[in-house]
Amino acid sequence: MSGGYPLGPALCNGTDIGTSLTNIGTQTTNGLNAFGSWVQLTASSPIDVCWIDVSLFPTNNSSTRVAWQIGVGAAGSEKVIIDSMVDGSNTGSSDAGFYSFPISIPAGTRIAVRSAGSAAADAGNFCNVRLYDGDFFQEGAAGVDALGFVAASTTGTTVTAGTPTGTKGSYAQIVASTSRDYFGFFLANLNASSTTDKVLFDIAIGAAGSEQIIVPNLGLHPGGAGSRFTLAGPFFIPVPAGSRIAMRADSGVLAGTTSDNIIYGLYQ
Repeated sequence: MSGGYPLGPALCNGTDIGTSLTNIGTQTTNGLNAFGSWVQLTASSPIDVCWIDVSLFPTNNSSTRVAWQIGVGAAGSEKVIIDSMVDGSNTGSSDAGFYSFPISIPAGTRIAVRSAGSAAADAGNFCNVRLYDGDFFQEGAAGVDALGFVAASTTGTTVTAGTPTGTKGSYAQIVASTSRDYFGFFLANLNASSTTDKVLFDIAIGAAGSEQIIVPNLGLHPGGAGSRFTLAGPFFIPVPAGSRIAMRADSGVLAGTTSDNIIYGLYQ
């Protein structure tokens, strides 16, 4: 184990894949709101992976959202294990994004990436990836689902803050019924307009009108010119199969503030 720390959970030093010192990362080409071809990050993972993190660099077009998938398996038979990590802006030039998940990938596995975007035939996107071994989450996630991802526009589900300020808006449904059990989740929050401010979010489960809040008053800033993407979590709160998930929001400054949101469910 790296660092000489014998106690507690730990990760070994990271191993990078898909990195280019010239272009930062591996380049992918989108279709219009459709995933392009897979591009290989590594032919064979050099380690048993228990955690993965991904840096995303979307095109600098003024109004472009990009979603990346990570897949494993032989060329032509890739299986998606991390679905639709979204970055980019629909209001201005794009920032880099960062995702990090506890996920298990055996040594020797081929790993690939592909992307979709809201601009057709867009090839100005890059990603690079770090893999970690260790005793932390060695029995971690088999995969990550993107709940609330809207494929038709390569973005998330819009949540609108209440009006007037200081009031919670209506719940926006992220998913009507989860297809499997999740042992935890992350939240990706993206700006949906240039006039956003500090927001409190509730994440809830349950039928419409009977929602039970599981993450209360999560404070985030969907962003204006300088802040376009936030990944919050992990929240290791189990969500059983068949659950409806919804979100609502309040802005204490700008009534009706909107943001796009995706919940990334961790499954075994």
